[in-house]
Amino acid sequence: MHRVDSGTESEGRPRLGWAFAALAALSCHLLWQWHGIVDPVFQNKDVAGIVYNARLFLEGDLPYIESLEVKLPAAFLLFTPALALDGLRGVWIMSVFWGAATSLMTGVLAAACFGKRYGPPAALLHAGGAGFASFGDINYSFWLTLPFVSAAALACLGWLESRRRWHLVYWAGAGACASFAAMTKPAAVPLLGLFAVFFLLELRRRSFRRAITLVGAGVGGAFLVVVLALAPFAGDALNVIDLMRDSRTFGSEYIGQVIDGSGGLARAWAIGAQCIHRHLRYACIVALLGCIPAWRFAARAGSPSAPWVSWIFFVVTVVGVSITLRFYKHDNVQMLPALTLLAIRPGGLAGALFEWLRQKLWVGAVTPLLVGAWQMGVAHGGIDMLQSHLQRTDRAVFDMCQRWGARIPEADSVLAWGWHGWGVYEHCGRRAPGRIYKPLGTVTTANTNTCNQGFGRVYVRPGAA
Repeated sequence: MHRVDSGTESEGRPRLGWAFAALAALSCHLLWQWHGIVDPVFQNKDVAGIVYNARLFLEGDLPYIESLEVKLPAAFLLFTPALALDGLRGVWIMSVFWGAATSLMTGVLAAACFGKRYGPPAALLHAGGAGFASFGDINYSFWLTLPFVSAAALACLGWLESRRRWHLVYWAGAGACASFAAMTKPAAVPLLGLFAVFFLLELRRRSFRRAITLVGAGVGGAFLVVVLALAPFAGDALNVIDLMRDSRTFGSEYIGQVIDGSGGLARAWAIGAQCIHRHLRYACIVALLGCIPAWRFAARAGSPSAPWVSWIFFVVTVVGVSITLRFYKHDNVQMLPALTLLAIRPGGLAGALFEWLRQKLWVGAVTPLLVGAWQMGVAHGGIDMLQSHLQRTDRAVFDMCQRWGARIPEADSVLAWGWHGWGVYEHCGRRAPGRIYKPLGTVTTANTNTCNQGFGRVYVRPGAA
């Protein structure tokens, strides 16, 4: 059975370990999310929807029953304790630790793919550029990415592990993380492709018992998360599951509009995928350098165990980001771990350069962090402009609630029409008058915009809504 290398290195060679990577990751994500901690308004209005449903839990009510919702529930459950502790600021503080954990799990996956000594550099590279990928946003994709990359890392470790007990633990964890990720956003579903590859490889080497364990433990972990996620709904679970079908109907309409507007699925993907490069230009450049063979200058992998996983994970991630065919800026955060793996790989030009600098200079050990921060630096102006614009629009809603909130009776309700107004429920401390709190997409047809264009107007739906 293959094993990840021990990570030992020759004396005198500079090395920065996991403790430094954890500290650097925490510092980077604190810097990227500081704007939200200082001024806790809604930068992305979808986050206002997550908060609205989390507030329902805190008030003893239930999403889907009390709100017409097309999103899945994991993010609502995740927000609930943070909101209870410190409101929206608590959510932004939680995002710092969540983002740092995402960087570290990217390092864990790199270590499983290439050897242990590649873990900390991968974590540093990811942390340095994380603000560039997410634009400082905490939308669904941000919360999806940690369980998404964790599922891949645990699955890889489980495939490498020879001890049956740990093989079980890793795969149960992989199933649990994948389930939580999919219940945050369907973009995690393509992970099944990576799991299927591991299963087929076990069959190929005639490890039938391990193959069955892989499926059993993975399904068991996933089932446990589903049960825990539905536990707050208790006796209403079947009704809630039925109401969740709205998300499938909405999703079909949402995607269908882009396909019809583009003139077909292939054309829709080709148009939208250009946004990955446009939004993640510098991360893509570094990843491309990692894909160029370094030949005799190549860094030697530390007993590589599963380098091929990095390629499959990249494909799985691209498929996941492509599911909605919208390619928004906030979707980019899911791409960064996969691009980081391609950049850091031992056989590539970028990985060889990182390794060479690490051996020659102490400062070379932090080169991945500097490269990641460079990505953030060159894009800082655009990010700051976007953040300022979105914060201003929500600040206007907050100020309106400050002026008029006292005149709204406590038992009365408010209704936000345009998506810029969705923060009104949190800022005014009021609920919507009924289940519909986001008219856009429910009272109206779904929005038609993508990352780079739109495909028509939005209309009020006929019928009871």
